[in-house]
Amino acid sequence: MTRLFTEGFESGDVLGFDAQYADVVASTAYKRSGNYSAFFTRASDRYLIKNVAEGSEFYFRLAFFYPLTGGANENAVFWKNNTTTLGSVVCGLSTITLKVGTSAVATGSYSQTLDGSWHLLEIHIKLDNSVGVIETKLNGILVASFSGDTIPSTITTIDRMYIGDAASTYDVYYDDIAINDASGSVDNSWCGDGHVIALTPSGVGNASELTPSSGSVNYLMVDEVPSDGDTTYVSGSVAETKDLYNFTPTGLYSGSHVVLRAFVETRTRDTSGSAPFATVIQSGSSVVEETAQYTTLSYASYKGTDNYLNPATGLAWTVDELDALQAGIVIKE
Repeated sequence: MTRLFTEGFESGDVLGFDAQYADVVASTAYKRSGNYSAFFTRASDRYLIKNVAEGSEFYFRLAFFYPLTGGANENAVFWKNNTTTLGSVVCGLSTITLKVGTSAVATGSYSQTLDGSWHLLEIHIKLDNSVGVIETKLNGILVASFSGDTIPSTITTIDRMYIGDAASTYDVYYDDIAINDASGSVDNSWCGDGHVIALTPSGVGNASELTPSSGSVNYLMVDEVPSDGDTTYVSGSVAETKDLYNFTPTGLYSGSHVVLRAFVETRTRDTSGSAPFATVIQSGSSVVEETAQYTTLSYASYKGTDNYLNPATGLAWTVDELDALQAGIVIKE
C-alpha cells in the first residue's frame, strides 16, 4: 500500500502535520469536506506537512480555497531533500507555474479565476535528469506539464513535502490532502478527488475496560472535537485492556458515495514517556488489532492502518458497514 499521507483536519487541529506552527490552525470558516480545514494566515510561509521515505516519484493532492475575492491570492507546493528545494508548483488566480529548483520551467493557465470557491490541485513529480516529469491537474484537468531534467543539483530523491503561501502575503485554506508514491499495487498513481470525513464516538461499544477521567461512561471522555487534552480522557496501564466505541453515522448514501478507506485516528500521550498501544477496528464479528504505536509525553496524532477492505467481508466497504463499525484502542504494555 502506497498512500503515505491523508489529512482532512477533522480532528479540529493540525497535529497531523509533521511540524506545527502557531499561524496554521484548524478552522470551521470554510471547509470542503466534513467540519474543518487548515487556515494558513498571510503571515505564513512554507510549512512541512510530511517527512516521506526517500523516493524519486510522488503524487500529491490538495484542495484549496482563496477567501479574498479580487486579491492577488497564491499558494504553492514544495518538494525538498533536507533543506534543499528541488521544485515547486505555484498556483495563482489564473496561472500556474512549475519550477525545478527555483527556476520556472513551464506555465499553464485557466479561464476561471480561482478566488471564492474550493478547487482541487493534483501534482505528479518524478525526479530524473532526462525523463523527469512535473504534471499538474486543476479540478481533474491537466493544465501544465514539463518533461526533462527535474534534478536541479546532484540530489536525486525527495524526503519531505511542504505547502504554504508562495510569497508569505496571502491567506489560503487547505483540505483533503493526500500523498502517494509510485510503488505497490494500490495508491501508486494520481490520488484523485477524495474527501475526508470523521466519525466521532457516540456510544459504548463491545469493550469498555479503560478508566474514564470522570464519571462512568467512557465514550463521553473521548468524543470532543478538537481534543481537550487532559480535561477528559480514558487511560489504562494493564496490557490487553481496551475500549471500543460506536460512532456517529456518516450521512453518506449507498450508490452515491464510494468508501475508499477507513482508518482509526487518536490523540494520545503517555505520562512516563514511550508506551505502546494499538488501534482496533471491529466490523461484524471481525476484530482487527492493528500495529502497535509508541506514544510520547505530549499529545500527538496517531493513525491506524488504511483499511481498504472491510476485514469482515474482504470486500470494499459499504456505507451501511461503515455506519455500523466499532473502533477504539488497546493497551499493549
